[in-house]
Amino acid sequence: MNNNKVDQEKYLYFLDYASLFRMKLIREFLGDINGRMVVDIGCGNGSVSFLIGFLGARVYSVDISTKALQETRSLMSRSKRSPQFENSLCQGDVMRLPLRDEIFDILCCLETLQFLPNARTAIEEMARVMKPGGIVILSVPYDPRTTSKERKPGDRRRYSSKTLRELVCSRQLRLKRVIFWRFPMLELLERVRVRNVFATLGFLIESLSNKNSSIPRFRNYDAFVHSLLRFYRTRFWRRVALPLILFTLDLNKLFQNSPCSDDVFLIFRKVHYSEKAQS
Repeated sequence: MNNNKVDQEKYLYFLDYASLFRMKLIREFLGDINGRMVVDIGCGNGSVSFLIGFLGARVYSVDISTKALQETRSLMSRSKRSPQFENSLCQGDVMRLPLRDEIFDILCCLETLQFLPNARTAIEEMARVMKPGGIVILSVPYDPRTTSKERKPGDRRRYSSKTLRELVCSRQLRLKRVIFWRFPMLELLERVRVRNVFATLGFLIESLSNKNSSIPRFRNYDAFVHSLLRFYRTRFWRRVALPLILFTLDLNKLFQNSPCSDDVFLIFRKVHYSEKAQS
Protein backbone atom coordinates (compact mmCIF):
# COMPACT_ATOMS: atom_id res chain seq x y z
CA MET A 1 0.00 0.00 0.00
CA ASN A 2 1.52 3.33 -1.03
CA ASN A 3 1.87 6.31 1.32
CA ASN A 4 -0.82 8.29 -0.49
CA LYS A 5 -3.40 5.56 0.11
CA VAL A 6 -2.37 5.28 3.78
CA ASP A 7 -2.91 9.04 4.21
CA GLN A 8 -6.30 8.82 2.51
CA GLU A 9 -7.46 6.01 4.79
CA LYS A 10 -6.19 7.90 7.84
CA TYR A 11 -8.22 10.98 6.98
CA LEU A 12 -11.27 8.86 6.20
CA TYR A 13 -11.15 7.73 9.82
CA PHE A 14 -11.53 11.33 11.01
CA LEU A 15 -14.28 12.09 8.50
CA ASP A 16 -16.34 8.97 9.26
CA TYR A 17 -19.44 9.80 11.32
CA ALA A 18 -19.02 6.84 13.69
CA SER A 19 -15.45 7.85 14.51
CA LEU A 20 -16.47 11.49 14.87
CA PHE A 21 -19.14 10.60 17.42
CA ARG A 22 -16.70 8.40 19.31
CA MET A 23 -14.18 11.24 19.46
CA LYS A 24 -16.94 13.62 20.55
CA LEU A 25 -17.73 11.38 23.52
CA ILE A 26 -14.07 11.10 24.47
CA ARG A 27 -13.76 14.88 24.43
CA GLU A 28 -16.73 15.17 26.78
CA PHE A 29 -15.12 12.67 29.15
CA LEU A 30 -11.81 14.54 29.14
CA GLY A 31 -13.21 18.02 29.80
CA ASP A 32 -10.65 20.84 30.12
CA ILE A 33 -7.25 19.16 29.81
CA ASN A 34 -5.12 22.11 28.71
CA GLY A 35 -1.58 21.60 30.07
CA ARG A 36 -2.37 18.28 31.77
CA MET A 37 -0.39 15.06 31.45
CA VAL A 38 -2.26 12.43 29.41
CA VAL A 39 -1.15 8.99 28.17
CA ASP A 40 -2.71 7.14 25.24
CA ILE A 41 -2.10 3.41 25.75
CA GLY A 42 -2.24 1.39 22.53
CA CYS A 43 -2.27 4.56 20.43
CA GLY A 44 -2.83 2.71 17.11
CA ASN A 45 -3.29 5.18 14.25
CA GLY A 46 -2.82 8.16 16.59
CA SER A 47 -6.37 9.53 16.38
CA VAL A 48 -6.91 9.76 20.15
CA SER A 49 -3.43 11.21 20.70
CA PHE A 50 -4.22 13.79 18.04
CA LEU A 51 -7.44 14.78 19.83
CA ILE A 52 -5.69 15.00 23.19
CA GLY A 53 -2.93 17.18 21.76
CA PHE A 54 -5.47 19.35 19.95
CA LEU A 55 -7.16 20.04 23.30
CA GLY A 56 -3.88 21.36 24.69
CA ALA A 57 -2.63 18.46 26.82
CA ARG A 58 0.90 17.07 27.00
CA VAL A 59 0.32 13.65 25.46
CA TYR A 60 2.40 10.47 25.67
CA SER A 61 1.60 7.83 23.04
CA VAL A 62 2.43 4.22 23.94
CA ASP A 63 2.23 1.19 21.66
CA ILE A 64 4.12 -2.05 21.24
CA SER A 65 4.02 -1.59 17.46
CA THR A 66 6.69 0.49 15.73
CA LYS A 67 4.33 1.06 12.80
CA ALA A 68 1.64 2.48 15.10
CA LEU A 69 4.11 4.93 16.62
CA GLN A 70 5.24 6.01 13.15
CA GLU A 71 1.63 6.66 12.12
CA THR A 72 1.05 8.64 15.31
CA ARG A 73 4.16 10.75 14.72
CA SER A 74 3.10 11.41 11.13
CA LEU A 75 -0.37 12.49 12.19
CA MET A 76 0.82 14.76 14.98
CA SER A 77 3.41 16.39 12.71
CA ARG A 78 0.63 17.68 10.45
CA SER A 79 -0.64 20.07 13.08
CA LYS A 80 -0.16 23.80 12.46
CA ARG A 81 -0.89 24.72 16.06
CA SER A 82 1.48 26.01 18.74
CA PRO A 83 4.73 24.23 19.71
CA GLN A 84 2.87 22.84 22.74
CA PHE A 85 0.98 20.59 20.36
CA GLU A 86 3.43 17.71 20.35
CA ASN A 87 3.69 14.31 21.91
CA SER A 88 6.24 11.88 23.25
CA LEU A 89 6.35 8.44 21.69
CA CYS A 90 7.10 5.39 23.77
CA GLN A 91 7.38 1.80 22.56
CA GLY A 92 6.39 -0.62 25.27
CA ASP A 93 4.18 -3.44 26.50
CA VAL A 94 0.99 -2.51 28.37
CA MET A 95 1.67 -5.35 30.77
CA ARG A 96 4.87 -3.63 31.89
CA LEU A 97 4.75 0.06 31.05
CA PRO A 98 8.14 1.82 30.83
CA LEU A 99 6.74 4.80 32.75
CA ARG A 100 7.22 6.20 36.25
CA ASP A 101 4.65 5.90 39.04
CA GLU A 102 1.87 8.46 39.41
CA ILE A 103 2.76 10.95 36.67
CA PHE A 104 -0.44 11.16 34.56
CA ASP A 105 -3.70 13.01 35.13
CA ILE A 106 -5.62 11.08 32.45
CA LEU A 107 -5.14 7.71 30.76
CA CYS A 108 -6.93 6.48 27.62
CA CYS A 109 -6.81 2.85 26.54
CA LEU A 110 -9.29 2.14 23.75
CA GLU A 111 -9.83 -1.16 21.95
CA THR A 112 -6.70 -2.71 23.48
CA LEU A 113 -7.60 -4.72 26.59
CA GLN A 114 -9.40 -7.41 24.62
CA PHE A 115 -6.15 -8.45 22.92
CA LEU A 116 -4.04 -8.76 26.10
CA PRO A 117 -3.29 -12.08 27.82
CA ASN A 118 -4.27 -10.68 31.25
CA ALA A 119 -6.46 -7.57 31.27
CA ARG A 120 -6.55 -7.37 35.09
CA THR A 121 -2.76 -7.15 35.26
CA ALA A 122 -2.78 -4.46 32.57
CA ILE A 123 -5.35 -2.39 34.50
CA GLU A 124 -3.26 -2.55 37.68
CA GLU A 125 -0.25 -1.41 35.66
CA MET A 126 -2.26 1.50 34.25
CA ALA A 127 -3.34 2.45 37.77
CA ARG A 128 0.30 2.52 38.83
CA VAL A 129 1.21 5.38 36.47
CA MET A 130 -1.88 7.47 37.40
CA LYS A 131 -1.93 10.28 39.94
CA PRO A 132 -4.45 9.89 42.80
CA GLY A 133 -7.74 11.34 41.58
CA GLY A 134 -6.74 10.81 37.94
CA ILE A 135 -9.21 9.64 35.28
CA VAL A 136 -8.91 6.37 33.32
CA ILE A 137 -10.98 5.84 30.15
CA LEU A 138 -11.23 2.30 28.80
CA SER A 139 -13.13 0.99 25.79
CA VAL A 140 -13.86 -2.70 25.21
CA PRO A 141 -16.21 -4.76 22.98
CA TYR A 142 -19.42 -5.89 24.66
CA ASP A 143 -21.51 -9.04 24.31
CA PRO A 144 -24.14 -9.90 26.96
CA ARG A 145 -23.77 -13.63 26.23
CA THR A 146 -20.03 -13.76 26.93
CA THR A 147 -18.61 -15.73 29.86
CA SER A 148 -15.16 -15.42 31.38
CA LYS A 149 -14.08 -18.75 29.84
CA GLU A 150 -15.14 -17.97 26.28
CA ARG A 151 -12.24 -17.07 24.01
CA LYS A 152 -10.78 -18.91 21.06
CA PRO A 153 -7.07 -18.56 20.24
CA GLY A 154 -6.53 -15.44 18.12
CA ASP A 155 -9.97 -13.98 18.87
CA ARG A 156 -10.43 -10.71 20.67
CA ARG A 157 -11.99 -10.98 24.11
CA ARG A 158 -15.53 -9.64 24.57
CA TYR A 159 -17.12 -8.60 27.86
CA SER A 160 -20.55 -9.10 29.39
CA SER A 161 -21.93 -7.37 32.50
CA LYS A 162 -20.55 -10.22 34.61
CA THR A 163 -17.07 -10.22 33.08
CA LEU A 164 -16.96 -6.41 33.24
CA ARG A 165 -17.49 -6.61 37.00
CA GLU A 166 -14.63 -9.09 37.21
CA LEU A 167 -12.49 -6.80 35.07
CA VAL A 168 -13.01 -3.65 37.13
CA CYS A 169 -12.34 -5.27 40.50
CA SER A 170 -9.41 -3.05 41.52
CA ARG A 171 -8.42 -1.51 44.85
CA GLN A 172 -6.81 1.43 43.07
CA LEU A 173 -9.53 2.35 40.57
CA ARG A 174 -13.14 3.18 41.29
CA LEU A 175 -15.66 2.82 38.48
CA LYS A 176 -17.57 6.07 37.86
CA ARG A 177 -19.51 5.54 34.62
CA VAL A 178 -20.39 2.80 32.11
CA ILE A 179 -21.57 4.00 28.71
CA PHE A 180 -22.80 1.78 25.89
CA TRP A 181 -21.98 4.22 23.17
CA ARG A 182 -23.23 2.62 19.96
CA PHE A 183 -26.86 2.04 20.95
CA PRO A 184 -29.28 2.64 19.34
CA MET A 185 -28.89 5.43 16.77
CA LEU A 186 -25.46 4.47 15.52
CA GLU A 187 -26.55 0.88 15.12
CA LEU A 188 -29.54 2.09 13.11
CA LEU A 189 -27.33 4.14 10.80
CA GLU A 190 -25.05 1.15 10.35
CA ARG A 191 -27.96 -1.15 9.50
CA VAL A 192 -29.35 1.16 6.82
CA ARG A 193 -25.79 1.63 5.52
CA VAL A 194 -25.80 5.42 5.69
CA ARG A 195 -22.03 5.39 5.36
CA ASN A 196 -22.32 3.66 1.99
CA VAL A 197 -24.92 6.19 0.88
CA PHE A 198 -22.60 9.11 1.59
CA ALA A 199 -19.70 7.31 -0.05
CA THR A 200 -21.76 6.69 -3.18
CA LEU A 201 -22.88 10.32 -3.29
CA GLY A 202 -19.29 11.48 -3.03
CA PHE A 203 -18.31 9.06 -5.79
CA LEU A 204 -21.02 10.42 -8.09
CA ILE A 205 -20.35 14.07 -7.30
CA GLU A 206 -16.66 13.68 -8.06
CA SER A 207 -17.31 11.72 -11.24
CA LEU A 208 -19.94 14.11 -12.63
CA SER A 209 -17.86 17.18 -11.81
CA ASN A 210 -14.99 15.91 -13.95
CA LYS A 211 -16.17 16.49 -17.53
CA ASN A 212 -12.95 15.24 -19.08
CA SER A 213 -13.19 11.71 -17.77
CA SER A 214 -15.74 8.95 -17.70
CA ILE A 215 -17.08 7.57 -14.43
CA PRO A 216 -14.27 5.46 -12.89
CA ARG A 217 -14.89 1.88 -12.01
CA PHE A 218 -16.10 1.19 -8.48
CA ARG A 219 -13.29 -1.31 -7.96
CA ASN A 220 -10.72 1.45 -8.38
CA TYR A 221 -10.03 1.99 -4.71
CA ASP A 222 -7.88 5.11 -5.08
CA ALA A 223 -10.54 6.87 -7.17
CA PHE A 224 -13.26 5.81 -4.76
CA VAL A 225 -11.44 7.12 -1.67
CA HIS A 226 -10.58 10.35 -3.45
CA SER A 227 -14.23 10.81 -4.39
CA LEU A 228 -15.36 10.21 -0.84
CA LEU A 229 -12.88 12.76 0.46
CA ARG A 230 -14.12 15.32 -2.05
CA PHE A 231 -17.67 14.82 -0.85
CA TYR A 232 -16.72 15.13 2.80
CA ARG A 233 -15.19 18.52 1.99
CA THR A 234 -18.39 19.89 0.46
CA ARG A 235 -20.49 22.51 2.25
CA PHE A 236 -23.48 20.17 2.24
CA TRP A 237 -21.60 17.61 4.31
CA ARG A 238 -20.05 20.08 6.74
CA ARG A 239 -23.08 22.35 7.24
CA VAL A 240 -26.04 20.00 6.80
CA ALA A 241 -25.36 16.26 6.76
CA LEU A 242 -22.68 16.00 9.46
CA PRO A 243 -24.44 18.28 12.02
CA LEU A 244 -27.68 16.40 11.43
CA ILE A 245 -26.03 13.01 11.95
CA LEU A 246 -24.19 14.12 15.09
CA PHE A 247 -27.43 15.57 16.49
CA THR A 248 -29.14 12.26 15.79
CA LEU A 249 -26.31 10.33 17.40
CA ASP A 250 -26.58 12.49 20.51
CA LEU A 251 -29.86 10.68 21.15
CA ASN A 252 -27.63 7.76 22.17
CA LYS A 253 -27.31 9.52 25.53
CA LEU A 254 -30.90 8.63 26.27
CA PHE A 255 -29.90 4.95 26.12
CA GLN A 256 -26.28 5.00 27.29
CA ASN A 257 -27.05 2.85 30.33
CA SER A 258 -28.71 0.15 28.22
CA PRO A 259 -26.50 -2.92 27.64
CA CYS A 260 -27.44 -3.33 23.98
CA SER A 261 -24.24 -2.30 22.25
CA ASP A 262 -21.15 -3.71 20.59
CA ASP A 263 -18.90 -1.30 22.50
CA VAL A 264 -18.74 0.09 26.03
CA PHE A 265 -16.78 2.93 27.64
CA LEU A 266 -15.62 2.51 31.25
CA ILE A 267 -14.68 5.67 33.18
CA PHE A 268 -12.58 5.23 36.35
CA ARG A 269 -11.08 7.52 38.97
CA LYS A 270 -7.98 6.52 40.87
CA VAL A 271 -8.74 6.62 44.56
CA HIS A 272 -6.75 8.75 46.99
CA TYR A 273 -4.70 7.14 49.72
CA SER A 274 -7.26 8.14 52.38
CA GLU A 275 -10.01 6.36 50.41
CA LYS A 276 -7.92 3.18 50.24
CA ALA A 277 -7.51 3.21 54.01
CA GLN A 278 -11.26 3.63 54.54
CA SER A 279 -12.08 0.73 52.21
